[in-house]
Order: sequence, then C-alpha cells, then structure tokens
Amino acid sequence: MDFSQYSIEDFVCDESFQSYCTGANPAQVLFWEAFAAEHPARQADMDTAKQLVQILTAHQGNRLEQLQQLRQGMAQSARLQTLLAARLPDQASALPARRRYRAVTAVAAAIIVLVVSVATFKYVTTQPSQPIAHFSVLTFAAGSAPRKTVVLPDGSVITLRSQSKAVLDTGFNQSNRTLTLEGEAFFDVKQDAAHPFIVHTQQAAITVLGTQFNVRAWPGKGATETALFRGQVSVLANGATTPPVLLAPHEKLVVENIPASPAKRAANQPMKVLPLNGRTAQENAWVHSRLEIENEPLKAIAAKLEKWYGIPIVFEGDEVQQYRYSGTFDSESIVEALKALQLSYAFSFKMEHGKIIIRK
Repeated sequence: MDFSQYSIEDFVCDESFQSYCTGANPAQVLFWEAFAAEHPARQADMDTAKQLVQILTAHQGNRLEQLQQLRQGMAQSARLQTLLAARLPDQASALPARRRYRAVTAVAAAIIVLVVSVATFKYVTTQPSQPIAHFSVLTFAAGSAPRKTVVLPDGSVITLRSQSKAVLDTGFNQSNRTLTLEGEAFFDVKQDAAHPFIVHTQQAAITVLGTQFNVRAWPGKGATETALFRGQVSVLANGATTPPVLLAPHEKLVVENIPASPAKRAANQPMKVLPLNGRTAQENAWVHSRLEIENEPLKAIAAKLEKWYGIPIVFEGDEVQQYRYSGTFDSESIVEALKALQLSYAFSFKMEHGKIIIRK
C-alpha cells in the first residue's frame, strides 16, 4: 500500500493512522512519525486528518459507526464526482484544459470537505453534554510496557515509565505547552522562549524553556522529585506563596507529599535541593536501553530489542540475520539503536504496519 498517495480521508479511515493519532500503539506512532519525516509534503494533510481522528475518538458515541458514515459519505462523493464529470462535458469543453481541471477539482474538493464536515458536525451535535474543547485533550499512557516514548505536537519528546501517564492541556502547542503527569517521565523539551513548557503534578508545577529533566510523581508516594540534567527549570509547590525554586544542571529538588489542604500543604511543604553528585546515570537509568553485545548475530540482537521495546522485528532474507556485532550502545529509541548498528555493518530497515522490517 502506497501511503504517500493517501488523501486526507484515507488517513482518517486507516486504523494504523488512528492508533498513531491517539498514541494507543507505540509501534504505529514510530511508523507514522518516520513516514512524516520521509514525506514532509504530506505533513499538512496528516495534521488535518489527525484533527478529524481526534474528534471521532473523543470518548463519545460509537467511533466505528462514525467512521462507517464517513466512508459511506466519501463513496457518495466519488459517485457524484463521476456524475458531474459525465453530465457537464459541453460546458467544460468550452474552458481551457487547465481551467476545466481546476473547476472539476474544486467541485470534488468541496464535496469531500462537505461530507467530512457533515460527519463531524453530526458527531459533535449528537453529544451535547460535552464541551467541544474536550476534543483536543490527549492522554498518553505507558500501560504495562517498560516505557513509552512520545513525540509531542511541539516537537518535545517524553518517555513515560511503566504505569505512568501524561495528559496534554486543551490547546497544547497552540495557546500553551502544559501537561499533567502522573507517575514518572523523562523530558527532552524543545526550546521556545515565548511558550514555556509546564508540567503539573499533584504537588508542584515545573516550568522550563528548553531542557532535559526527569520527574518522579507517583500518587501515594512520599515525595515528588525533579532531577535536572540540562538547562534550567523552576518548581513551584501547588498553592505556595513563596517564589519558585530554580534548579541548575545536576541538581534535584525533593518536595515532600503532605496530605492536607493546598494552603496548609504549601505553608508546611518541606522542599530541599540536593546535588546529584555523579548520580545522573542512576536518576534516568530506566529511560536508556543499554545494549551489551559481544560478537552476536543480528537475529539475536533483534530478539533483545523486541523484548525491550515491545515492537515486532522481522527479517527479509537469511543473510542479514547472520551479520555479527560487538559493542555497547546507549539509546533512547529503537530507531537510534538500529542506526548505531548500521554504522558498523550496513543494513536497511523500515517501520510498516506496527513492525520493523530488516533487510540487507
């Protein structure tokens, strides 16, 4: 299937693209991010399709029914386009070829937009109890996987630890860059001085401009910890009247969790800044995949990567499976790990339909 020829409607109706939009399948997220990087001309259509998918998957109504209606509407629009082209030959022939093409294309485009708009309008208006703003909220959850890496709409990257989740505020990357974290996550934030990146936890708010840091904020645990590796962050306890605490690289702020009202908790909130003292690797060790290899075939290495990242890896051809490698690799993503291996003994790989395919 040639995804590069997809229309907006094709993207919307593709189940793997839907999983990418909702962040439900890490493998599909990796695949479509790679596709977007390789086909930048399709980014605008993908963004439009993603907005439609987010509306259709906003936890309301029957999503399958909505998508079926969308497919039926597109089929009707295709039949209408054919009918228009057949019934207007005399009028169209009087136009220059280029203008005739534009006229037919404009009508067809208008029909498709109308179909999608009607499907969206019908979906929204049949759910009056929920505000439209709710549709733009996105939640990313690691579930039982060891970790889940997500590229946010602003280009920042977060890696969620097992059983953690991040909820983006309405209007993320439009009017704000704010999210709420429950659990633990490693952040690599894209710089944007005009739009600070803010992470809310149960105990505090962490504000950054562009940096690398780790936040540990498990519900019911004794403390919320923020460890800074690069850049600068400020941490303000919820309800606090004192200035925020500024962290420098290789420092960690520990905020004790006190079960009380916000005002009382803020007034008595024990907060302390500690030096990491060379413990940087321990603070974010859960993020990194440290791959130790000693003259191992690529087939065995792929099995390790499968287990670590939870993404199926298949081979096309036997020869490439026997390529052997030695060394130690630290990587935050399976793509980076494979690229590092490529430098030693070249092979090619691609992400397709929720799996990675390796060939010579």
